[in-house]
Amino acid sequence: MQYLVLLYTGFFIFGVGEVVPRSSNLEFAAAIFLCSACTIFNALIIGLMTGYLEELNKNSVELNEKLNLTNTAMLNL
Repeated sequence: MQYLVLLYTGFFIFGVGEVVPRSSNLEFAAAIFLCSACTIFNALIIGLMTGYLEELNKNSVELNEKLNLTNTAMLNL
């Protein structure tokens, strides 16, 4: 039970600040499960957005390299 209380406190402090009822052990366990699921879902969304931004940045770098090569070729001509 002490571990569950520490887990709940950790999610409350480091999470978004959800306040959940603590009237029974079932509600306590359900709140821990929902906080865990929401934290994993938030991490998934942030990870996917980071991946998309890296891909966009890679495409931008490739385009800039092609433009630099084209500009160099034009200056040489």
